[in-house]
Amino acid sequence: MFVSNKKATKSSRDSQAVLEVLPEGCSNSIIVRFAQAISWPDKVTNESEPRKCVLHFVRLLRDEKSTVMVVDKTGFIKSCTFVLVHSLVTLLNNKALKEVSDVLVKLRADRWGALQHEQHLLMVYQSLLDYITVR
Repeated sequence: MFVSNKKATKSSRDSQAVLEVLPEGCSNSIIVRFAQAISWPDKVTNESEPRKCVLHFVRLLRDEKSTVMVVDKTGFIKSCTFVLVHSLVTLLNNKALKEVSDVLVKLRADRWGALQHEQHLLMVYQSLLDYITVR
């Protein structure tokens, strides 16, 4: 297997890398993009910089057509929060917004235990309000 680092960038919010993977005995390469958040809010905060990170990643993956894997090193709360915010923003952009509770129920059907605390749901609402404000 051959792996080539095509591009690597680092900013105050994230670090990104684009890798080309060429499996042995195969002529078709696979392009993989990694993006890692530098700081991610754990809870509702008045500080704007951690909240901007959420919107940055929503915009980064807004038009992504390929499969996206979201990983949280501390469990699944932050990744579920991002998936819920991203889903709601996508629905909002498509003018098909549903109740947040309906989308959360679907998320919990796929990932039991997603967003159990009020703080996490408040962060989702705060992120949506931030998105609408800067949109």
